Amino acid sequence: MLPQGVKNVIVAGRSISCDKRIQGSVRVMPVCLTMGEAAGVAAAFAANANGDVHAVDTDKLRETLRENGAYFH
Repeated sequence: MLPQGVKNVIVAGRSISCDKRIQGSVRVMPVCLTMGEAAGVAAAFAANANGDVHAVDTDKLRETLRENGAYFH
């Protein structure tokens, strides 16, 4: 979701780059919605810290998403 060589951009939804085998699973709307939520929370964390989305604490991100009802298998 974080493109290489581009600063402070998060890509979510059907436009992400992934392995062809995975594309069929990630293009469905529930997954796109979940990626959008994760991108939004990560952007908020970055905005409240140093502004760098690449420096977001992913453990804190997952914890916050779980608190908001996200399911991680």
